[in-house]
Amino acid sequence: MRYLGGKSLPSGEMPVVLGPLAAAALIEAVVASASAENIQRRRSFLVGKLGKRIASKHLTVVDDGLVPAGIYSSPTDSEGVPRERLTVIERGVLRCLLHNTYTAGKARTRSNGHCAGAGCAPTNLRPVLGDATAEEIVADVKRGLFINSASIAPNASSGDVSAMVDFGLAIENGRLGAPVANVNIGGHVFDLLAAVDAVSSDCREEPGCLLPTVRIAKAHVSGSG
Repeated sequence: MRYLGGKSLPSGEMPVVLGPLAAAALIEAVVASASAENIQRRRSFLVGKLGKRIASKHLTVVDDGLVPAGIYSSPTDSEGVPRERLTVIERGVLRCLLHNTYTAGKARTRSNGHCAGAGCAPTNLRPVLGDATAEEIVADVKRGLFINSASIAPNASSGDVSAMVDFGLAIENGRLGAPVANVNIGGHVFDLLAAVDAVSSDCREEPGCLLPTVRIAKAHVSGSG
C-alpha cells in the first residue's frame, strides 16, 4: 500500500538505490549473459569482455551451485558434470564464463558445471557484501530514487536498459519518501555497473542466494514531473 498514489519525478541524472529484489534482477541478468553459448553465438553484450572490467570495483559476484540447501544447488549439472564455486565477477572484472561440455569443447577448455537444458545458466548467486548497511546507503543520498522492484534487465544482445519503475520511492535528504509513478530508468548496462558505488553489508537471503541493496551513484531517470 505504500506505493499507491505515486507521482512522477523530474527527469535527470541522480543516485538510484536498488533494493534486494531490483538488485538481484540486474545481477542475475548480467551473470546470465556470461553464458558461453550466447557469447560464442555473439548474442551477448559480454562478447569480448572476458578478463576485462565490466563494473566498478565494488561488485564481486560468486556463483555457487554447491551451497547446502540452495534453490539451485545440486551435485552435478544436467550433463552430470560436477558443480563448482565460481567467481564470475571479481572487483568489476569478468573472470569466467558459464560453460557446458559443448561450449567448453569449442573454447578448448573444460565445462564448469553450468549446463541447463540445451544452454548454460547461473546457479546460486552470492554477491560479496560491502561495509555499509542498506539504511546507511540510503542515508548518504540527498536526492534520488529507491527502487524496490523493477525488471532492470538489459537487452541481452545490446546491453541497453530501459525499465519502468513499478515500485519505487523518492529519496529526500537521506530518507525514503513519497511513492513514484510513470518513472523510467535507462542507459547502458556498462554505465550503470560502472557507477555502482556501494553494496550493502546486510541483505535478504533466499535459499542459497544473497540479495543485497546496491547503489548506483548516477543513472538517467525519466519522468513527467
